[in-house]
Amino acid sequence: MNAIKRVLIAVDLSPRSKLVIAAVQQVVPDPDAHLLLTHVVGDLEAEFTLYGRPSGSSDLQSELEKGAHARLEELRSAYLADRPNVEIEVRVGPRWSEIVAAAMKHRAELLFLGAHFVDRAEARAFGDVVQRVTRLSPCPVVVVPTAEDGG
Repeated sequence: MNAIKRVLIAVDLSPRSKLVIAAVQQVVPDPDAHLLLTHVVGDLEAEFTLYGRPSGSSDLQSELEKGAHARLEELRSAYLADRPNVEIEVRVGPRWSEIVAAAMKHRAELLFLGAHFVDRAEARAFGDVVQRVTRLSPCPVVVVPTAEDGG
């Protein structure tokens, strides 16, 4: 079997993100593998079209993206410092579609995604990120359960 060389790591920036990264370390031990650590920020413009634009909102999207980038840098430094080929990327839009798009764009061979409890009524109404990503991903997906889910 060929070694996996291109891995997408989709994290939600919660404390659970370290569990997803730990799974990557176990499954993909090759220190030369290219890792893309990514987070998706919701698109506030899309939300504003539904609910109206609050005052002072023009900088909010930018601040969310900068904050996500900083948090990804922290995760890289804390958990992936020994990996020379780690790229970080903040994407904007619907979470499931941006994760799938990132996997396609970067030709990921494997995608890691954290799973945590979602209210089933909400998932039925809006779809579940894990469900959609596993169904539409161009590569195999490793779903990492979190401690809260018994994983």
